Amino acid sequence: ILPMAFAFVESENTESWYWFLERVHIAVVRMRPNVCLIHDRHAGMLRAIDYLQNGWDEKGLPAKWPDVRSRWCMHHMGANFYKQFKNKHLMELFKRLCAQNQEKKFNELWDKLDELTTKQTDEQSRRPQVEGDEPPIPLGALHDDPPTMRRRSGS
Repeated sequence: ILPMAFAFVESENTESWYWFLERVHIAVVRMRPNVCLIHDRHAGMLRAIDYLQNGWDEKGLPAKWPDVRSRWCMHHMGANFYKQFKNKHLMELFKRLCAQNQEKKFNELWDKLDELTTKQTDEQSRRPQVEGDEPPIPLGALHDDPPTMRRRSGS
């Protein structure tokens, strides 16, 4: 049995995600170690997880969940990726990345996508932003928390 939690919030932003995940930690997870959040790589979610792991200096909040891990749901990440970049070429590269099972090719595709998404993000950041919108973020460098690559059966 997996516990489930949900909340109604004004918007999907860093503050809302932080508030929600903090309550999940307090009420659902409690002291359980090795908890992994599977998410769509929403910009607000990424920042909230970072603040829970490392503290939120601007608000004077300490790290509250330093051992939480996170992984990406590729289906939802793909939908958000296209929504953010609206670029068929980038989406094709993203699909190839998700299907890749060879580390060298995966890293090459990641680097290419990082370069192209950084360029597009820079272009988008020069446009006027709608209040309440999360700014776009490029893929960024692979850290110690990359997606898990497994060989598919028959590969």
